Amino acid sequence: MSQPIHGAYGPPGPYGSLNPHGGGAQPPPPPRRRGGRALLAAVAALVVLGGGGAWWYAGTGDGDGKSPASGGSAPPPGQAHPGPSGSTPPHLDPAVADRVNAARAADEAKLLYLRRNTVDVAASGVAVHGPWQAGDTVVTAMHRTVTAHSAADGREKWRLALDGDLCSASTRTTADRRIAVVTKDGPGAKGDCRRLRVIDLNTGRAGWETRIAKENGSDVSETYSLAFTGGTVAVGRLGASSAYRLTDGKRLFGSPPVTGCVPYAFAGGPKLIAAASCLRPGGGGREEVQELDPVTGAVRWRHPLAPGSRVQGVYSVAPLVVAVGDDTGATTGVFALTDGGARRSALAGAAGFDAHCGDPGDSELLSCRTAVDDDTLYVATAPGADGGEGNTIVAVDLATGKTVRRVATPAKALARPLGMSGRDLLFDAAPLDDGPHLVGSVAPGATAPRVLMRAPVGRAQEEGRLSGPRPLYADGRYLLVSGRVGGSGDDEERETATMMAFGA
Repeated sequence: MSQPIHGAYGPPGPYGSLNPHGGGAQPPPPPRRRGGRALLAAVAALVVLGGGGAWWYAGTGDGDGKSPASGGSAPPPGQAHPGPSGSTPPHLDPAVADRVNAARAADEAKLLYLRRNTVDVAASGVAVHGPWQAGDTVVTAMHRTVTAHSAADGREKWRLALDGDLCSASTRTTADRRIAVVTKDGPGAKGDCRRLRVIDLNTGRAGWETRIAKENGSDVSETYSLAFTGGTVAVGRLGASSAYRLTDGKRLFGSPPVTGCVPYAFAGGPKLIAAASCLRPGGGGREEVQELDPVTGAVRWRHPLAPGSRVQGVYSVAPLVVAVGDDTGATTGVFALTDGGARRSALAGAAGFDAHCGDPGDSELLSCRTAVDDDTLYVATAPGADGGEGNTIVAVDLATGKTVRRVATPAKALARPLGMSGRDLLFDAAPLDDGPHLVGSVAPGATAPRVLMRAPVGRAQEEGRLSGPRPLYADGRYLLVSGRVGGSGDDEERETATMMAFGA
C-alpha cells in the first residue's frame, strides 16, 4: 500500500432562523449554500489518511429512519459485530460486474464489485454519512448503523449498532481515525439530537459519550457541525456552540454571553475556524469569521463580513480561504485571509466558481470540493461558464487572487478536484453523455491532464442508480458511495446500490 502524502487534515471529509442569543432582535440566519447536480451531488472535502494509503474522498449527510439495522443479529449498542465470512455475500452482486467487464474496452478499468444495501430504513430513505477510511476499510454510517467494508472486495468487516437515530457526523477523522457523531438521546427515533459520542474506525467500537449541553433557550437544533482541532471536538449548531475534550468528553467551553457573536459552524484541522452570527446595536445582524483557541474558546481574531453576507464555506484552513454568499445561496465572493485574519486577496471570478459546498441548509464548512497546493487553489467552474456544456478547473494564485491557468478537462463532463497527490492535482470527471467516467492528474504548472483511470462505459446504468454518489480514490481504486438509501419496501431497499469500485 502507498504511504500517506499529507497529514490527517489535508486541504479540502443545517437550519431555520432562530435567535442564537435567547432574546431580542434576531441575527442573520445561517447560510443556505449552493445545491448540486445529480452525479456529483456530493459535498466534498479532501482528506488524506494514513495507516494504509493516501485516500481522497467526498461527503457527509444527515438522515433519519425508523428501524434497526438488518442483516443478521445486531450486537449490543456500542459493540462492533464482525462481518460475515465465507462465500460471496448476497449483497455483493458479481453478476453485474461480470456483465460490465465482459463489454469493457481494453483501456477501461474493471468494475471490481457492486454492493447493495443491508440496512433497513424508512420508506422516505436516509442520508449516508461518510465515507471515511481506516487502513484498507471504507466506513459509512446511516440511520442507526456504522459499517466498515473492505476497499478491495467490498465485504463487510464490522458493523456497529447505535441505540438512537443518527443526526449528524463529522466529515473529517482525527489523526488516529476517530469520528464524532450525534444521535437521538432516546431509544430509536425518540428524544432530541443531543447525544455526542466518538467512534474508533480502526476497531468499530464506540468510545465515550455525553449529552450536549444546552447553552441557551434557543439551543434546539437537530443538526450539528462537528470538527476536530488538536484534542478538541467542536460542536456548532444554530444559536449555540460547545466544545469537548477528545480524550474523555469533558466540556471545555460553550457559547459566549448573549452580547457577543455566537459561532454556529466550524472548520477544523490545524486551526479552529468558526462562522459566527452577531447582533448589531439597534437590531439586525451580521456574520463574521473567527479563529478560536481550541481549549478555551477565546477568540484569537475576527474578520467581519459586509451586512447581508453569509459564510458559505471554507475552501481551505491552511492557508485560509473563505467563500461568502447572499440569502439566495449565490456565491458573492471568495477571499484568502492571513494567519491574523486580515484580508489577503479577493479571488477574481468567484461568482463563476462551483465549489460544491453542499446543498441548501448544509452547515458543514469543510464540505467544498477544492484543493490547495502551497499558495495555489484549485476550484471547478460552473457548468457552461466557458461556453460549453461541461466545466473546467481553474488554478488561482492566493497571493494575487488571479486565475493563472485552466485545466483541459473533458468537454462534456463535470470535473471536480479530488485533492492533491504530492504536488499533482487529482480530479474526477463525470460524463454528461454516455462517455467514460474518469480520474486524472495534473502536474504543477501544467494544463493537460494525465488519465489515471477510465471507468467502463457499461457501468452507467448501475452508476445512475446511486443517489448523489461521493467519489473516493486510493491505491489505484476508484469508489463511488451512494449519498442516500431508500425504497418503497424491503425488497426495493435491498436492491438499492450503495457502493461501486473500479480498478485494475
